Amino acid sequence: MLIIAYLSMFVDHVFKFAITANMQHNPIFGRIAMPIFMYMLAMGIKRTKSKGKYCMRLLVFAMISQIPYTLMITGISKLKFIEGADIFTKINTVIVFFTQNLNIGFELLFAALLIIIISSKKIDKMDKIIMGALLILGAELLGSGIWHRLALAVMFYYIDIKDFKRIIVAMTLIVTSYILFKGVTVAPNAVYKTIELYSLEYWSIAALPIIYYYSKVKTKKPTKTMQLIKYSIYPLHLIIIDIVRVYLNLM
Repeated sequence: MLIIAYLSMFVDHVFKFAITANMQHNPIFGRIAMPIFMYMLAMGIKRTKSKGKYCMRLLVFAMISQIPYTLMITGISKLKFIEGADIFTKINTVIVFFTQNLNIGFELLFAALLIIIISSKKIDKMDKIIMGALLILGAELLGSGIWHRLALAVMFYYIDIKDFKRIIVAMTLIVTSYILFKGVTVAPNAVYKTIELYSLEYWSIAALPIIYYYSKVKTKKPTKTMQLIKYSIYPLHLIIIDIVRVYLNLM
């Protein structure tokens, strides 16, 4: 299942950044990847012996992936320094440049933290609401429009994939809410066109049959080598696309 998610994401990134060099290009291939990643995250949180170590691995994964991710979506040519700027200003410029768009690793980390907060038996209900709201707000400010992905992770954590009808309804509501939210906030003067553009997100529901099928397949606990490979594929594919972009002079 992870292979399907990575292939979907790879094709999506190749279309956006190596073929068209246009981030607005929105093929359907990449839509099924995110639900799979969020499902696997939710299952990982359920099964892990140490949620703290799990989150730390996600943080390291996200930080390693950030530079090649930024180079893929922005290109090094966009990094501009103010003429005559001192060293501290230049350092700040570099930090801002490489953190203005966060990769999927940070989204997974935010989702994991949200699940941990909501599912904790040590935090009372009101504190959960406050902490959860602050986390979602922070994720939105940093990630710009990822709240529906966090909602998917929580959905997979609490709703059994075997309850297929219920999970289809829940995901449809989440995706629809996201599309309407984008329609109202992105371009208030062109709501219908924006909704039409973001309606491609409905293709993400196509991931559910894949998840449902693989949830029935018994899998062995991955070895440390397999875990390393699993975490390495994402940054490596970003680096490959970066190299292709340099070769095609798209950076």
